[in-house]
Amino acid sequence: MIIYEIDNTLFGLYSAVFESYKMQEIPDIVTSKPLYQMPIGTKIKKIETDEKKANRVQTAIIKYAGEDTVQMLKIALKSCLDEKETICFNYIKKVIDSQKDIAFDYGDLTVMEFTDLKAKVGLEAHRFKGFLRFSETENGVLYAHYSPDNDITELIAHHFKKRFKYHAFIIHDEKRNIVAMYDTKTLKCFTPPVPLTVYINETEENYRKLWKEYFDAVNIKERKNKKLQDNYLPRRYRKNLTEF
Repeated sequence: MIIYEIDNTLFGLYSAVFESYKMQEIPDIVTSKPLYQMPIGTKIKKIETDEKKANRVQTAIIKYAGEDTVQMLKIALKSCLDEKETICFNYIKKVIDSQKDIAFDYGDLTVMEFTDLKAKVGLEAHRFKGFLRFSETENGVLYAHYSPDNDITELIAHHFKKRFKYHAFIIHDEKRNIVAMYDTKTLKCFTPPVPLTVYINETEENYRKLWKEYFDAVNIKERKNKKLQDNYLPRRYRKNLTEF
């Protein structure tokens, strides 16, 4: 068994692809996470990220499959699955081997695994564009906290930048301690060195009470459909929603 250990970046993945072609070998696993209890005989190779080599791989991807494929890879790598790098590696290699865009070759297992990976990240990002709840803090900044399955903060932050163009906001992924901060001019994502302390203003508390009253008022108990509600709004997303 051959394992490529890379850093958690797109260029790190590209460097692994370059190494695979250079050494004429195909790794069984490509990962950015430490692995334990590997079978006897397992060969682990730490792949250093090389910008020049990575650029050559990206140039080949764009040549054969277009720049959209690079964007799809960026989205897929936001997945929470441990196999994400291996799936993306296999997809890149098949694109280069085929020398064409294989995005719609749904009969191929490699393509289907990559498409499914990307789709799950995209679906969650789409959901949180509607599920995310902002609260106004004492200094007027909008604050939202959530715990998504995938690392989607950067993906949804650009949506809210367009939506709240003239209003500062903070989106906090509590699960990964990642923050997206917008000050009405620039948007940046980072990991804060210290825990965030947020104080909600009094008006916000009143709005929350009004929203709960409205939610209860329009909720017809005799027409509850929990199965349908769970389908549209999974229970794991509800802990940060005011109405629940």
